[in-house]
Amino acid sequence: ALLPADRFLPIADEFGLRATIDRWIVTQTLAFIANHRHALAGIRVAISLSGTTLSPPTLPGWLATVLQQAHIEPWQLILIFDATELAALAPARSTLEALRTMGCHLALDGVDGVHAGEGLSGEAQADILLMTPSLSRRAQPESLERHIVAALCQVAHLRRQRVVARAVEGDAQRQHLRQLGIDAVQGRDAG
Repeated sequence: ALLPADRFLPIADEFGLRATIDRWIVTQTLAFIANHRHALAGIRVAISLSGTTLSPPTLPGWLATVLQQAHIEPWQLILIFDATELAALAPARSTLEALRTMGCHLALDGVDGVHAGEGLSGEAQADILLMTPSLSRRAQPESLERHIVAALCQVAHLRRQRVVARAVEGDAQRQHLRQLGIDAVQGRDAG
């Protein structure tokens, strides 16, 4: 049977297996890309990984090896990390920078008014910032949060980052977020 992630990931974390699961997910994803390279030429995939995968800092070397073995380019991967988790992992910055240098794209998940500064500062730059669903919902035309979103987009664009709003539920919300500077949306009406 299928188990929801929130049921088994805490157990994996408890027993120190999260990095092993993350690497399994990466190898399965690369196998999918390799098996479908002709039908889905140029496919890019986004993979959520835990911060524990960055320690010890062997991920870039391992990933370079498996990418080369599968004949897949690093630009085809968008590696997503949780902004809150990374804020607590200062040594992870060099590993993240190595992944970017390799050619992988990095995304920070969970960027909101509190974590926007953390996601935009420091040596390790993300290519994509994924806003929290709650910030996407609260950024209404007359709300104070719309200023947070607009400022986040302005600073991100200066740093050549893209901002993705999540949990966008309708066309009016999508249009308003686009006016604030959002680059892409995810939600019920958009992939």
